[in-house]
Amino acid sequence: MITTERLQLVLRVADRALDHQRAIDDLAEAQRRLDQGYADFFEEHGRPFGDRRPINPEVEEFLPVIDATRHLYISRCNARQAANTAKRKLKLSVRAVERHDAAECTQGVA
Repeated sequence: MITTERLQLVLRVADRALDHQRAIDDLAEAQRRLDQGYADFFEEHGRPFGDRRPINPEVEEFLPVIDATRHLYISRCNARQAANTAKRKLKLSVRAVERHDAAECTQGVA
């Protein structure tokens, strides 16, 4: 039989799972916007080097693209932090259900 306390814990897990999925979706969208910002900048101004080397903030030639897309990068960082926070909250909720179940098992045995 499911108790009210366990039901509340399971519903919290479900809510946090949805929050985590939304955060993951937001992160993917933020990454897509950042990638598009890079592509738009390079299309308009050209790449600093002929090859497809990754953007390196320590290379002076990449500073203009970094400055132009800084707001997109910050949005992506914030989305990543939100996704990590949502994942941590989900894990904590799952552990709470596991602790509750373990406590119920030991009470049933005693």
